[in-house]
Amino acid sequence: MAGTLAVIYFSPTHTSRTVAQAVAEGLGPLGLTARDVDLTPAAARGGLALELGEGDVAVVAFPVYAGRVPRVVAEALAGVSGGGALAVPVAVYGNRDFDDALVEAADLLEAAGFGLLAAGAFVGEHSFTRLVGTDRPDAADVEAAVALGAAAADKLAALGGARPEPLALPGNRPYTEYKADLPFTPLTTDACTECGACARVCPMDAIDPADVRVVNARCITCNACVKICPVAAKTFAGTPVEGVAHMLQENCAARREPQAFL
Repeated sequence: MAGTLAVIYFSPTHTSRTVAQAVAEGLGPLGLTARDVDLTPAAARGGLALELGEGDVAVVAFPVYAGRVPRVVAEALAGVSGGGALAVPVAVYGNRDFDDALVEAADLLEAAGFGLLAAGAFVGEHSFTRLVGTDRPDAADVEAAVALGAAAADKLAALGGARPEPLALPGNRPYTEYKADLPFTPLTTDACTECGACARVCPMDAIDPADVRVVNARCITCNACVKICPVAAKTFAGTPVEGVAHMLQENCAARREPQAFL
């Protein structure tokens, strides 16, 4: 079928990107022309104007922040027009819970003019600690994401041009209170070599490339800088973020599996 497969993702630590691309792989039999829309760099979100329409499909993947869609993602989606296209929202969470994030994403996409074809919730390594959801999405997660895309493609073919029925998604309205805005920025230890990797990956341009020790209030605590640093010089040690990480390690170690909603 003719049309565009928009693979839209915000992915500071690359987990949402991995899942989005795997879902898109599963949608491959539709024969749509894939278009990669990476919302992670701040420059990519500024002035975003993406218009889709009937016959198009969008995979929209994002990390879950404290049970919600990150505000930066919600703001970026304001620049996307569905125009009758179908969407597959995908929440990637750190092995605790995705709470109201899928319901919120569904509401945002429907308000933008999309119908919902399918949805998924997948586990990615938690941004606060490598010890929760370690090395996920793993091979089994990727396989499940491909399967979600394939099932969505089969569903679309079976619809024969009809619009899909509303999806039954877990979550609440009103959504849980947004608590992802933390008033902490990462510290930089004397181990820093000033390689600049942290500034290059920051999705908010919050780190001064001329002096990477300077981090402004745009920081969203995504931990991309912490995970990219080759000498572990960026850290939230000594802040409440470290305490949350310990709580997650104690309470959220048991493996949770992907969920598909069709």
